[in-house]
Amino acid sequence: MRERPLLHSYSNAAKWYALGKQPYSEVYQKVFMSLLALGSHLPD
Repeated sequence: MRERPLLHSYSNAAKWYALGKQPYSEVYQKVFMSLLALGSHLPD
């Protein structure tokens, strides 16, 4: 089974969100929150 791209993007977003010191942290935060909202609607 290959990794789901969404999960991979989620990991990257979480990593960048955790840094929080990057100039684009706001963009990453929006992406992170969007993925959270998406994930909550997807069946596990």
